[in-house]
Amino acid sequence: STPEAPSTTPPTPTAALAPRASPTPQAPSQRERPPRADALLAEGALLAEAHRALVQGRPSEALAALRGYRARFPAGALRPESQVEEVLALCAAGRGDDARALARRFLRAHPRSALAPRVEGACAAPGDAAPRGPR
Repeated sequence: STPEAPSTTPPTPTAALAPRASPTPQAPSQRERPPRADALLAEGALLAEAHRALVQGRPSEALAALRGYRARFPAGALRPESQVEEVLALCAAGRGDDARALARRFLRAHPRSALAPRVEGACAAPGDAAPRGPR
């Protein structure tokens, strides 16, 4: 058999014929965060500040941070969490009646919340039944 003669036409580059790929998507950490994510981070930071004050035995500071949270994020995504922290801070500040009233409102609004157990028995006075919401 005889060897094939080399072709005189240059090879067609397949990359030129292939559809252009879109640029490689950036990893989430490289993309700019949407405004909603930034707001959520800001909400979380305020709640963390309140929680820190509470666990360090400074309920007045926790309540002040929670007032700031409510003023800045009146319809915040973490509003239920802020209400739970407020119930606990009110208890720690010796404001049991206010805490139990807020706990009852929370349980009426969020009866099946995973946070409900945290407020159900919050600062119940000795002999009192824990505030219960509808189940």
